[in-house]
This record gives sequence, structure tokens and C-alpha cells, in this order.
Amino acid sequence: MSKHALAGVIGQRERIVIGTVVDQIRATQDNLALQLLPMKNVPAAYFINTQITSWGGQTGERGFDAQGKNIPARSHNQRLFAPGAYQESIRFNERDLLMYAKAGTLEERGITGLGGDQLDEMTLAAEKLKGRIENRMSNLIWQSFFTGKYTYQGVITDFGVPATQQFVSGSDWKNYATSTPFTDLELLFGGYSPLMRKYKFKEILMNPSTFADLMQSFETKNVLKNYNLRSSDPNQIAQFLYPGLPSIRVIRDAYQEETYAVDGSIILGDAYYMVPDNKVLLVPDFGGLRYTQYGEFQIAENMNDTSATLARPAQGIYCFVDEKGLEQKKNPYVEIVAGFNGAPNLMRNQDILTLTTHV
Repeated sequence: MSKHALAGVIGQRERIVIGTVVDQIRATQDNLALQLLPMKNVPAAYFINTQITSWGGQTGERGFDAQGKNIPARSHNQRLFAPGAYQESIRFNERDLLMYAKAGTLEERGITGLGGDQLDEMTLAAEKLKGRIENRMSNLIWQSFFTGKYTYQGVITDFGVPATQQFVSGSDWKNYATSTPFTDLELLFGGYSPLMRKYKFKEILMNPSTFADLMQSFETKNVLKNYNLRSSDPNQIAQFLYPGLPSIRVIRDAYQEETYAVDGSIILGDAYYMVPDNKVLLVPDFGGLRYTQYGEFQIAENMNDTSATLARPAQGIYCFVDEKGLEQKKNPYVEIVAGFNGAPNLMRNQDILTLTTHV
């Protein structure tokens, strides 16, 4: 079939802009989820979940004339699981394409090869796809921390987080008149919980709703009043009550539900925090250890990238311009497509520690 007259309107320079912006996800520095579970390209269609065991335990004594105890090696369990496939696209319809054509030929657009408006549109489209991919990854990571599982199309991969590591606060943080959130945290971190004694902790993570519960408690208001504090910094309050508590950090990552109307338009629904309400993640300091994160967010091979072949599938996040729609001359369109095949892979399942503040 002959090419549509508008083929090539989105040319090589625009494609570079699109690919470069989306590829910046690899170097994200301000996304805590991707710091706790960094991205890694894996040249495979399936992942191996290798659970890393504790290094500092001790078994009982060996009796004379008896064999010593066997301990697990690096992993006491391995399992194979399939990653999910995630993809979204942005469509440029006939009117959009005609506006691009009006920008002039490559020779007419000056030394950059792109008009300002056109470059802005390409950058915005790529930024939108980048943000949605990054949000998707973040949400999958936070879900894995608080559920101990990865779910794709109804298939559940259970990473085996022990129930003994899922604590419940001593007071109900929703009952402001009696709740004592800082005391609850001190009882956990102060060595009163035998399981926690082996850790040095880095941070306490919660969403804004749970943080509001903490700040509305009688205990918190009492400190603010008695010490005449004007600051609402929880870490300053903690130093008055229990010096040495790990730093409290509020995670505002959120996503918004979307549904499609009959005409194809998107209807925006409620927004939700990725860190669930009434949940707290207790993050150990893995510094100095061999494995310094909870695991990896692994990106599998794909056949979507334009470089992929049967002999050599592509790796990583993919992004490309699909001009197939130009063959529909009654209603031509072009799509920018981006996505990945991947999943969170929790390897330190024994170190996922959570606190429920309201049941």
C-alpha cells in the first residue's frame, strides 16, 4: 500500500525527542520507590525470585561427635514468575497531522529542524508518557511492599513476606483522643520488639492521610502545647519525646482512576495515594550490606520495540512512532507508543516491615 502524503511528518528529530524524554526514567533520582527497588533490564521473558536470607543469625551449639547445623545459602527459596505487559499510546489525528504539516518542510524549519510549537508538542507527549510509565512502576512497587505480592491479570505472585513482620500499633491512630503514635513507634524501634532489634533503621514512610492522624493525636498536640512549639515538623516533635527515632517521611505519590466514555474520551475518577491509608513502611538502613535495596524492578524482553527481532528481542522501556494508521486514508492518524514488560521482584522479603495504625 502506498504511503499517505502525511507520512514522515513526525520525523527522525521528533522521534529522538520522544525517545530521549521517555528514556530519562532510567536516571530518575527523585522517585523513592525506584530507589528502594531500582530498575534493571533482564534479558529474559520470565523472572527468578531469589529470596535473600539473613547473614547474622546463629544456630545452637554443635555437640562433640555430632555434625554442625546446615544453614541456607544465599537463598532458601527460588521461584519463576512472569512479568506483566504495560503499554499506552498518544494519538495524533488528522487535524493534528495537518497542523504539523503546516509547520513547513525540514529545510524551512531552520537549523534545529523543528518548529517551536512542534517541538513543544512532541516534548509534552513524551513527558506525559514518561510520567505515566513512572507512575505505573511506582504504584506496582508500593503495592508489593504493603501486600507482599505482585498481581497481573488475576495471577498472583506471593513473595512470602512473613506475617510476623506486619505489626499493629498499640493505639488506634484514628482515635485522636487516646492515640499515642510516637509512643507506638518508640515501642517498635526501642528494642521492645525482639524482631526489630537486629535492624538499624533509616526512615518511617507514610502517606499524608496517616500523617494527619499522627499530627491530630492528643500526644502530638500535648507536645506542641507544653513545649510551645510552632513547628509541625514530626521529626522535631519526636526529638522532644523519643530522641533517636528514625526520620518520618511523608510520601505523596498518587494515581487517579480513569475510565473511558462511549466517545473514547477519558473520565477522571478519584485519586488515591500509592502508600495505603493507615499503613507505615519501616525502612531498614541497608548501607554497608551486600544487597542495599529490597530487590529490583525488573524490565523483561519485549517484541514491541522497533529494534526487536525473533532472534534478538529488545530490552528495556520502548517508545516508537506507529504510522500504520496512515494507511486508513478515510481517517488517518499516527500514534506514539510507549510501554514495558516488567514487574517488581522482592528479594529481601524477610526485611519488609509494616505497621497498621487503624484496623
